[in-house]
Amino acid sequence: MVSVAGIAYSYPRPRLIAGALVLGCLATISAQTGAETLTLDEQNAVRRALDQNLTLAQRRVSLVGSARSSKSAWNVLLPSLNASASLIRNNTATPTFGGDSYHEIFSAQLQAQVVVSIAAIEGIETARLNYASALISYDQAVAAIATNVRKLFYNLILLEQQIVVTQQGIATASQTLAQTDAQFRGGLVAEITVRRAEVALENSRLTLARQRAAYRDMHADFRLLLGIDDDRAIELQGTIDAPPVPDLARIAGAEDPTDRWDIQVLDAQIAAQRSLNRANRRRDRTPTVTFGASYAPALADPFNPNRAVDATRSEWNDGGSLRVTVTVPLHHYLPVSASAVGHKNSAEALQALVIQRQSALETVRSQTESLLRRVESSRVALESLALRLALAEEIYELTLDAYRGGTTDFLAVQKADDDLETVRYELLAERFTYLSTLIDLEYALNTPIRSR
Repeated sequence: MVSVAGIAYSYPRPRLIAGALVLGCLATISAQTGAETLTLDEQNAVRRALDQNLTLAQRRVSLVGSARSSKSAWNVLLPSLNASASLIRNNTATPTFGGDSYHEIFSAQLQAQVVVSIAAIEGIETARLNYASALISYDQAVAAIATNVRKLFYNLILLEQQIVVTQQGIATASQTLAQTDAQFRGGLVAEITVRRAEVALENSRLTLARQRAAYRDMHADFRLLLGIDDDRAIELQGTIDAPPVPDLARIAGAEDPTDRWDIQVLDAQIAAQRSLNRANRRRDRTPTVTFGASYAPALADPFNPNRAVDATRSEWNDGGSLRVTVTVPLHHYLPVSASAVGHKNSAEALQALVIQRQSALETVRSQTESLLRRVESSRVALESLALRLALAEEIYELTLDAYRGGTTDFLAVQKADDDLETVRYELLAERFTYLSTLIDLEYALNTPIRSR
């Protein structure tokens, strides 16, 4: 019993060794001599992508900044502090009480100010909601990366088997061409038959070249997602199975639509926009109270070395003040003011998000129904392909018996073998379609399905 990409063989396979060599070469397509092979299964690939993916790393850095802004949003209630110092020289001299005069004045000032408004308090809530929205967007990106990695992982396994089947087809086409050419030389077939065999062989070679190019491109995308260097060999361990999922429609119907990623992101954006709109309205329509204090000492004639302490005492000025200011904005009453136009734009932005959410709900329902139909269609196709596989195996066995009995040639056995391999690949490809659709459905519903 031999298994290749999850399909078991229990009968003689004359070209199985060649197929295994092709798989081995593909598994290390970009490896250099002496490089350590990285063995990955589905879960390991997902974990590595979440740790090493550069896009997620960039999002994590941005998320840290959003978290810091949210936690420190209360600092709008802290006072602003300013210190300043000035040296002034007047054009005209200023007389002192002692009869002298001076031109220079040195002054310093220390100011503290606190602005209290309802809009500032609402801004704290807006910062918290913005962070919640960024967190949901990051979780959605994580789920999307995991989905892409899983689908690429199984697609690479599928392409490996597809290349094996094409490789075997080329070998059969080469032998068919050789036999046809011999028959043409013996006068048994026309020349056009030879030309058709040549065209079939070249088409198979072209197909193989395209498959290898597609495999290299997909392999590069897989490496990029997982952050793997080009000189590191990769070996994938996994099989493409079609796990049955009972009551799939019931599972999909039981899930809350608001748990879908797109809806969660939009709900967070709507909440943040509403909070921002409230903050802007309160900023432009409610009073702002400013509490301030300042201390401003000044010294006249600071460069006079002959001043006695008592004589210069009057040249000091220990100025300072306390103030409370109430500001009532009035510009929003003008219909064409910047704040009035801004409020209208903000309201329309919120309305657009609400409409987008309604559209997203319809899209989610339609997408879910489409995925469920694809799963059912793939399940029916798997049943049909299972019957075709049984027939192809029977045909192969009958052809092999006929060859052993001398009633057919070995080329017929090879063609029956290729037909069997093609059906096996089609079954494997349909399993991939089924599995890939389940993975898409897990992402769409934001819930595990295959593990149930």
